[in-house]
Amino acid sequence: MCIRDRTSIAEIWERYGLRTVALAFADRELTEETNWSNQNDNLCLLAVIAIKDPLREDVVASLRKCESAGVTVRMVTGDSLETALSIAREVGIVPANFEKDENSFVAMEGSRFQEIIGTVDQYESPRKSISHSELFDRMAFSMVASQLRILARATPRDKLRLVSGL
Repeated sequence: MCIRDRTSIAEIWERYGLRTVALAFADRELTEETNWSNQNDNLCLLAVIAIKDPLREDVVASLRKCESAGVTVRMVTGDSLETALSIAREVGIVPANFEKDENSFVAMEGSRFQEIIGTVDQYESPRKSISHSELFDRMAFSMVASQLRILARATPRDKLRLVSGL
């Protein structure tokens, strides 16, 4: 099995909320000068393992309490969008039959979030420090935030922008 086949296996398992770990090796000599940036070349895949973090028993009830109190529950995670969607369906953040839609803002990855609301790098400021209100386009943020329930592959900056905007 080639390393590239691992991707399709991971994508299938992600739909079930599973995380994947690939184990591989390469028979090569390592020295102090070894360039680690290209060490993924010509690896031999040994195994692909799927793991699932069990949900705590009180998660669903806690989410229902938040919603009944008027709190909008959002999931922000470093997991893939497929894994996040599976978990969000399981706990009721989105309906069980929810399907992602590229034209909606309900579920997205951090990279799309950044494209839509903008990033600090896109704004030029003569000051060295930038306030939280300058981290993104407020109008674009409002459009996204009104629908957003799942933000996957989120970076710490994505989390900062989301919390600052809310």
